[in-house]
Amino acid sequence: MTFYASLMVIVYPIGIPALYIVLLFKARKELAIPELQLSEATRSKSFMKTFFGYHARTSKEHTEADARWEKLREEHYLNFLIQPYEQRVYWFEVMRRLFLSGVLILFGAGTVTQVVAACGICLFTIKTFLYYAAFDDPDDDFIAEVAQYQLFGILWIGLLLRFNNLIIEEGGDSLIPDERALGLFLTFIVFLGPGLVVLLALRADFVARNPSADDEAHVAQMGGTSAFTSENPLHDDP
Repeated sequence: MTFYASLMVIVYPIGIPALYIVLLFKARKELAIPELQLSEATRSKSFMKTFFGYHARTSKEHTEADARWEKLREEHYLNFLIQPYEQRVYWFEVMRRLFLSGVLILFGAGTVTQVVAACGICLFTIKTFLYYAAFDDPDDDFIAEVAQYQLFGILWIGLLLRFNNLIIEEGGDSLIPDERALGLFLTFIVFLGPGLVVLLALRADFVARNPSADDEAHVAQMGGTSAFTSENPLHDDP
């Protein structure tokens, strides 16, 4: 059993992301935007441009390439990895999985070290999400950022409680004068994300029912079916 557990510790945080990296690397010529398909460049230059270059962190205006990307991420065999993201950061799911799940296993479950490491990783991921703005939908970028702040707040409170318990076990006085207020604050943090999701959904529904002239012009320019008219079956009246 110990051997099996040790093996899974390696497989889950390291093996699965490594598999995804290999699959995405093999498909990079299909998935990368043209500006990042640098066949004549050195490996180090390609690496820097893929992860830190201008095109990796800058969204473009909608073009015909977007329509091709929409089709590709629906039909490609790696669509479960690339579907939520813009083409410039098709690899983002690997980074997200690495930092938000597997890495923490290596620090020991339930230890102070793990909580401190989680806080540090959370701050790093907040910066990463802000730097890349990787999601295709700007609302998803906003929700992802808020979720990271939620996670950091929960981890910080957990670290505070853990430290407070250690002091009490050593015979000291509690550092938390009002645990009820702390509990209410934690409740607010937990429900902040779902509340924002509901508000964004209501806003999207309002925009869909009350389109502006700019929205219709944009749809016409893209050559697609309007999302705001009865031509879209999702908005047919019952």
